[in-house]
Amino acid sequence: FFLSSRNKIKQNEELSFVKMVTIYSTRDPDFRGKEKVSDKEIERAAVDNLKKLIKLGYDKLFGTHKKRWNQLWEQIDIVLDGPDFDQLAIRFSQFHIYQMTPVHNERLSIAAKGLSGEGYKGHVFWDMEIFILPFFIYTFPKIAKRLLLYRYHFLDGAREKAKENGFEGAMYPWECADTGCEVTPKWGGVDFKTGKPQRIWTGELEQHITCDIVYSI
Repeated sequence: FFLSSRNKIKQNEELSFVKMVTIYSTRDPDFRGKEKVSDKEIERAAVDNLKKLIKLGYDKLFGTHKKRWNQLWEQIDIVLDGPDFDQLAIRFSQFHIYQMTPVHNERLSIAAKGLSGEGYKGHVFWDMEIFILPFFIYTFPKIAKRLLLYRYHFLDGAREKAKENGFEGAMYPWECADTGCEVTPKWGGVDFKTGKPQRIWTGELEQHITCDIVYSI
């Protein structure tokens, strides 16, 4: 949904633009349960939502955003009696943990790099259950439940990996994405000494992930 505009401004005059963006895919909850979703349906959902945002306007949206964050800080803030840097560091950490968590969709989890970069291709590791989940258990139990439901929804992928490795039951993957199956690449970058691609064994040898998930439950 695009708008075009022509404006004339004088020298030293300022013209500000506000860009509003909506992103939709077939994996959004809006389309859950549908076997096939056309590009037109996705486009229509994105445009409809964008029109609502434009109607509300930036100031109102920013006000709602600010109000919500104030409510969150009232619930999660940790006040330290110590150096200012330590206080800044823990709040910075809390901010990143919450803003990178897909609270709207239980079929998504927290990627290894969060929203800080493309490392590990957005894949989910056992570190989420061991190091991040406790934060939500004590602050937002409902979000903690949603994060665990991510593993539940992809139990079939864990069963498939167990079968491939000669085990019964479930064997959760070292790297998990949108199917629950193991997505760890078998080969990595070139070894500078040998000039050959490096073999990645973690997807095959790491067997503690299922225990980590059970422990987190």
